[in-house]
Amino acid sequence: MFSFLRTQAVTLIVSFFASQLVYQAESEVYIDGRKGLKRDTKNGVAYANFAAHKFRHLKLTPLVSTSVKELGECDSLFSEPCMNGATCVAKYEVDDYQCACAPGYIGKHCDEIGIDCQDIKKRGYSQGDGVYYLLDPDGGNHSNAFLAYCDMTSYNGGWTMCYTTDEYVKPKTEVTYNAQFPYGSDGYRTNCNNISFTEIIFVDHQTGAKAYFKRQTNQSITAANNYGIGAGTYGLWDGMGAADTAYSYQVMICDTSFYSGFFVSGYTNCYKVCNGWCGDGGSPYFRTASTSASYKGVAFNTNGHRSVGSRLISVGLR
Repeated sequence: MFSFLRTQAVTLIVSFFASQLVYQAESEVYIDGRKGLKRDTKNGVAYANFAAHKFRHLKLTPLVSTSVKELGECDSLFSEPCMNGATCVAKYEVDDYQCACAPGYIGKHCDEIGIDCQDIKKRGYSQGDGVYYLLDPDGGNHSNAFLAYCDMTSYNGGWTMCYTTDEYVKPKTEVTYNAQFPYGSDGYRTNCNNISFTEIIFVDHQTGAKAYFKRQTNQSITAANNYGIGAGTYGLWDGMGAADTAYSYQVMICDTSFYSGFFVSGYTNCYKVCNGWCGDGGSPYFRTASTSASYKGVAFNTNGHRSVGSRLISVGLR
C-alpha cells in the first residue's frame, strides 16, 4: 500500500465470512475477498499473499495521506535521514525525501556546516538571508562552530557579515554572536578573523545604501594575518555599488588604540596606515569611529578625515 523502497511480502489472514468481506481500512479501501484467496479446509481460515508495489503517483484521501506521511520514506522504522532538528519531507512521487534544515545547518541530511557564507552559497545550500553555523577554517570543527549572519542577496550574495555598529568596534576580539543583538542592530558581532576574502561590503542602515570593494589582484587575505599592516600591502581595490567609481580604493585592517576595524578610503597621493591617513581630506571614506576627538563618528561614502555624525553601518566579507 505504501511506497517502500524494497519489495516485501505480507501475509494477510482474515475471517472468511460469506466469501465477501476480507479487509476494511479506516480509509474505506476494500479488498475483494473472493479474488486470490485460499481457504484452509481444516481451520476454516482464508489467507492470501500480497506484494507491496512502488507507486509513482498517488492520489490519496486525507485519511490515507495522513497514514502515508506517518509510514513513508521518512518513517524512523526505515531510516532517520534528517539530523540536527531537521524536518523530513517525503517526496512520494519520486520515492525520495528532502530535509528541511533547522536554521544554521546545510546539506542533504542537514549534517554539514559551511566554512563561510560564500562557501554555502556556492554549494547551493543557501536558504536566503539569515543566521548560519560556520566552521572556523583555522582548526575548526562541529564542536566549536559559530553563528554568523549571511547576506545571500546583495550583489549575488555570499557575504559573511562581521559587525554592526554606530561607533567603535574591535573585530579582532569582539567575535561572539549574541542573539540579543541581531544583524542590523548595534552590537551584532561574529568572528571574521579567518574568513578568506577578496571583497568587502559596507552597508548604511540609515539609507539602505551599499558599497563594496574588490581587490584588483583577486588574491584573498584574512584579517587574522593582516592587522596593522599598511594599505600598500594589498594594493588597489575597485569600488562598486554606492562607491564613487572615479576613485581606486585602499583597505586597512586595524587594531590600534587610535583606530580599530576595517577601513576603506580612496587612493590619492599615498597609501595609508592605521595611525596615519595621508592628510587625505578629499576622497570618500568608509570607517567607524576613531578614539581621537578629531575623527569621531562613522563615515559612509563621505570624507572621513574629520569628525562626522553617528551612523549605523555593517561590514561583511566574501
